[in-house]
Amino acid sequence: MARLSILAISLGLVLLIAATTSAYRTTVTTVEIDSESSQSGQSRQRCQQQLQRQSLNNCNQYVRQEARQQGGQDNRPDQQKDQCCRELRQIQDDECQCQALEQILQQQLQQGELKGQQVQRVAQQLQNLPQRCGSGSQRCQLQVSVSTY
Repeated sequence: MARLSILAISLGLVLLIAATTSAYRTTVTTVEIDSESSQSGQSRQRCQQQLQRQSLNNCNQYVRQEARQQGGQDNRPDQQKDQCCRELRQIQDDECQCQALEQILQQQLQQGELKGQQVQRVAQQLQNLPQRCGSGSQRCQLQVSVSTY
């Protein structure tokens, strides 16, 4: 009888420890942005100089707005997007526009403003933004991989 009691108590402790351990599981999300840009180092540096002189505040706001949206693509008129498009049009080179969008995405990630599936959704929106704005002829190749474990 005493052995049965000890066995029952031991089993209860094992279950308690297992329940406590699983309650403190940590989720780690890693994000990698792989810009498939064919820019040379010199071209990238020229873009950097241009982007330092260019204000992209409206594009930053637009990315934040996109991150807050729950659904897919929204075709309604959007003042923030229009203002971002004006900023993008001031950047003459298509590659530099893509680099600007990549930098905005990276900044938002570093500041913790994008999480999980928001990253993928926002990156997809940004890839087509120069074309939707009529400011660039190419689709930006922002390869974003989100890993959660």
